[in-house]
Amino acid sequence: MSEHTPTPWRMDPTLHDIYADNVPKGPMKVADIRGWGYLTGKGHGALGLSYDEGVAVQAANAAFIVKAVNNHDALVKALVGAQRIIERDFPNGQLAIDIRGILASVGKAPSTGASSHPADSAGGRTGGGE
Repeated sequence: MSEHTPTPWRMDPTLHDIYADNVPKGPMKVADIRGWGYLTGKGHGALGLSYDEGVAVQAANAAFIVKAVNNHDALVKALVGAQRIIERDFPNGQLAIDIRGILASVGKAPSTGASSHPADSAGGRTGGGE
């Protein structure tokens, strides 16, 4: 499987396209923000927004994509850290189950139950959620 285009990504403030600068021979366009006909069209199923409203929706979508991509790795890292504590204290709780599902959906293997939390070291609690 190929790797995604390196981050950070950025939004072109005029066209609302998404670019990555951290690539050989960059910048590289990663995505076009489309949907103009759906947003501003007058036909069946179209939203019929004004020009300014359509531009605002496209800008918001591009900004949301860039924010999600640029924060993905940090969010996954934080969730893996939280998982260690939750798996230790509530291994069969709904939050532990939800976190396992989220991490599986982004390609991260579920925790083995091992914890690096200080309470699990000598003199602290043990049990790791097995």
